[in-house]
Amino acid sequence: MSPNRNRRQLIDSMLRQQNKPTPRFGLPPETRRALILVLWAALMCCVVIGSLLPAASPVIVDIGRLHINDKVMHFCAYLALSFLPVIGFQDRRRGIVAGLSMFLLGVLMEAGQHFSPPAPSNSAIVLPTARASVAAPCWACQSASFWRSSEPRAIPPCAVSPH
Repeated sequence: MSPNRNRRQLIDSMLRQQNKPTPRFGLPPETRRALILVLWAALMCCVVIGSLLPAASPVIVDIGRLHINDKVMHFCAYLALSFLPVIGFQDRRRGIVAGLSMFLLGVLMEAGQHFSPPAPSNSAIVLPTARASVAAPCWACQSASFWRSSEPRAIPPCAVSPH
């Protein structure tokens, strides 16, 4: 056996190890996606319940003590609601459709407040909801390479020395 042959085997094994896909955050992609979708469902329930609660309820009173602008709160909530499905669904198109459909959820929540008399309704909230619902899928598509599992990448030939 020549020394170059042993070296070549070593380099090949190192490249295989380097190109092996690694799970992000210590979780396999399927588990990570499932957790993201569970978080999305829980956040959606919180937004629906919070939108339909009366203004005098203890939860809404406590949220009011935070002194956060209502529009900023809605923007952040719908940004998260629109971002999570894009990174959580395996199929990007379904994720984008689910993310954009959060605008419809916001409109329905505003309409639902008219049927829930004690809940305050503010049609000015629709604009931040629309902005977040459109911005989040666009942002998620741009950063999807970070959130999706890393694929094995080929090492350029110049990175491996022949000697």
